[in-house]
Amino acid sequence: MGCRSDYQDPTRAEINASEVLALLEETKTGILPDYFGVGSHSEVHNKEADGILKEQVPVLCGILSQKTPKEIASSSLELQLWWRDHQKADQERLKEELKEAKDKAERDALIQKMTPHERNLLGL
Repeated sequence: MGCRSDYQDPTRAEINASEVLALLEETKTGILPDYFGVGSHSEVHNKEADGILKEQVPVLCGILSQKTPKEIASSSLELQLWWRDHQKADQERLKEELKEAKDKAERDALIQKMTPHERNLLGL
């Protein structure tokens, strides 16, 4: 079996983190860096991409939230697509969180109506 080098390819998280950092740079300079989508940003290489994403996505989201639709439209297509997809994902996450909260409230209300014996039978 020969040697392999595929472990050196950037992971999806590294590519995502590199994209976020590139988009942040675009918000400052107005120019999308060449490394966008490659996963080769110097801050990402051999570092914890998930931590970078957790820290920098809210920063990018905050910056874009303050921009007008016209300002977003004058940005790169990559930034526009990222923002559209990010907003859609946020809406879906919020909808799921609301559903989970409603389900938990209904479940808790049902449990309160049960007798101690019924709760015990269900292991609650």
